Amino acid sequence: MLMLYVFSAPSIANALVANFEQSRQNSDECISTGSSARLSSTPLVVLGGGIDLYVPDNSPYEVLNNDSLIRTLRATEFTNADTNIYLLGGGNSKRTLAENMRQVLTDLNVDTNNIIIETTSQSTHENAQAFASMLPPEQARTIRLLTSQLHVARAAATFEKHGYQVCHIGVDSLYSVPKPPVSFLPYLTGLTKSTFAFHEWLALTVYRIKGYL
Repeated sequence: MLMLYVFSAPSIANALVANFEQSRQNSDECISTGSSARLSSTPLVVLGGGIDLYVPDNSPYEVLNNDSLIRTLRATEFTNADTNIYLLGGGNSKRTLAENMRQVLTDLNVDTNNIIIETTSQSTHENAQAFASMLPPEQARTIRLLTSQLHVARAAATFEKHGYQVCHIGVDSLYSVPKPPVSFLPYLTGLTKSTFAFHEWLALTVYRIKGYL
């Protein structure tokens, strides 16, 4: 019960989240003003975050979970007419992450000729493997990788393991500034953040053991 109370406290939960969300910084080349114009035409890789395979409605706005939808909507902020957008993520024979993400982008008037999808990968490691088959690092050394802020460190390291120079774009941050003394009280939102942080820690540990990073 004490542990449940502790990890439900926003002060603790936000510290756990920050440990992941703030652990990686982009290189000077990625963030410098001089490279911004060049990077705008650098391939943008968007990782799917989750999908509901069973919801009756076929609308992508119902099928994609909140994380996936936010990533897709934010992707338009980092593209221009020269940007190729790679959407990665599988599902089943009826629905995939990438296909539903593509529908959202086309609804936003993104040119379909600039959208390339991959519909079989089921994990970040498989995302990187699939992308390396589509666009090997010999053809595109630098990529921009868009995913949730909590997932940035593991995702970027996984793609770097495959030979890419990764400029990450983190969206949908879970972190918020705690406000004592109420932030030491238990909240369901605090427990949710701690749960996500522990899931990411476990995934990171597994990836290290398997040599994916």
